Amino acid sequence: MKFLTAAILLAALLAQNPQPAAPPAANPPVDANAKKARALLDHMIDTLGGQAYLNYQDMYQEGRTHRFYEGRPAGVGGPFFRTWRWPDKERTEYYAQRDWVVLFTGDQGYDTTFRGTRLVDPEDLAQYIQRRNHSMETVLRGWLKEPGTALFYDGAALVDQKAAEKVSIINSKNDSVTLYIDTYSHLPIKKTFLVRDPVSRERDEEGELFDHYRPVQGIMTPFNIVRYHNGEMTRQVFMNKVEYNLGASDVLFTPPPLHYDRTKK
Repeated sequence: MKFLTAAILLAALLAQNPQPAAPPAANPPVDANAKKARALLDHMIDTLGGQAYLNYQDMYQEGRTHRFYEGRPAGVGGPFFRTWRWPDKERTEYYAQRDWVVLFTGDQGYDTTFRGTRLVDPEDLAQYIQRRNHSMETVLRGWLKEPGTALFYDGAALVDQKAAEKVSIINSKNDSVTLYIDTYSHLPIKKTFLVRDPVSRERDEEGELFDHYRPVQGIMTPFNIVRYHNGEMTRQVFMNKVEYNLGASDVLFTPPPLHYDRTKK
């Protein structure tokens, strides 16, 4: 009986003097790895030109390009004249006469020669769209702003005999791009991403090397670009002229009617 009475008195005292609430949980610790990756990317973007780099709307390039097959030159290469407009329009004219035109607008591609205009080969179109979806513009303007994008600092690396910092960017669709940022210049010197081969279902690595940066209208611009597929060189691009924000007209990206005469010589 005495025990019951004591228990009742204790319950009454607790009701009158409730225990203080537990202190709120501390904020989760900042992910030091992601923080370092973000700092490296921010420094890289500032070095590229900051807002001038992130906001240019079109670009014009002139230069020469060379294709490679299994690491060896395929043909002699030739001049090109490329006009690009954010986010999904590109026109490239080849040869001095500019009589071969390859046009991409949205998810369509058009190939125009003296024989007429036809659709770009589906395999070539798919590869182009893959490159566009993993381009520097798409990743830095789009992915970095999307919720769910994760950043990882992957440590130091050596790229083309240059010390670099390796950063991976993974978007909410689990698609990723890895950037190699020069330790001293803070400019991107390499970009890689993985895609699945539609036939073999194996993963292929696509890569680009950026070199010979020059300032153009406040934007640090690579004048040499080398493209790789699974470590083998596939294309070299050497620019001799680059300009930004020229107000590229819609006319440049309007495809001609489809008509192609294979017999025309």
